[in-house]
Amino acid sequence: MALAWGIWRDPAKVREYWNDYRRQGWVWRPQDSPACKGWSLERPKYASLYDVWHDAARSGEAKCLATEVQDELWKALSSGKIRATGIPGGEARISIPAYEWIDLSPLDWVSGHEDGVFSHSGAVRYEVVRITQKDIVALWPAPSPKAKAGSDCRTFLVEKFAASPSIRLQSKVNLWKEARTKFPGLSERQFNRAREQAIEETKAYPWSGPGTPRKSNRSTN
Repeated sequence: MALAWGIWRDPAKVREYWNDYRRQGWVWRPQDSPACKGWSLERPKYASLYDVWHDAARSGEAKCLATEVQDELWKALSSGKIRATGIPGGEARISIPAYEWIDLSPLDWVSGHEDGVFSHSGAVRYEVVRITQKDIVALWPAPSPKAKAGSDCRTFLVEKFAASPSIRLQSKVNLWKEARTKFPGLSERQFNRAREQAIEETKAYPWSGPGTPRKSNRSTN
C-alpha cells in the first residue's frame, strides 16, 4: 500500500491493494474453457508490490511515476529515512536494518508471500512487511484540495471517455462546465491537463475536438 499511496495519493486507490480489504470481497471472473464458459464468483487474488507497480506502469499518467516512486521508496528505506518491520523466517517481528535494503528486490514475489520482500536470489527474506502510515505520509504528503480536484477530475474523465471511446458525446465546453461544478476549486488549466491525460490513457481521440459532437446522419422512420 505504501507504493500505491506514493503513486496515486488517493485512499480509495490504495484500498484496492490492501490485502486485508481484498480478503473481504468477491469478484466475477470470466471462464472460457471447453468445459466451462460463463462467469464464476471468486475471491480476488492478493496484491503484491509487483502488482501495484505493474498496474501503474500500464496507465498513461503513472507509467513513469511508478518506477520513480519505487526507487524513492527503496532509497528512503536503505538510507534509514523511514523504517519497515518484518518477520524473518517465522520468528518475531523486527525492524529491518537499513543496510539490508540494497540486497532486497522491489519486484520479486512468490504466490502466498505477497506481503513479503525477497533477496535478489528470489528467497523470501521478510514476511508481512509493514511501514507506518506516519512515515509514508511524511515521505509523500497528501495532496492539497486543489491538487486533489485535478486528480479526481482525471479519474472522472477517464471513466467517461472509456464508456464511449470512439464517439464523443459532449463538447469540451460542456465537459468543463460539468467538471467545474463537480470538483470545486478546479482550474481550467487543471481540467485541460486532466482531459489530455484521460484521452491519451483511454485512446479516446474523438474527444479531443473542441466543438459540438457531430450528430448521426441516420434517419428514423
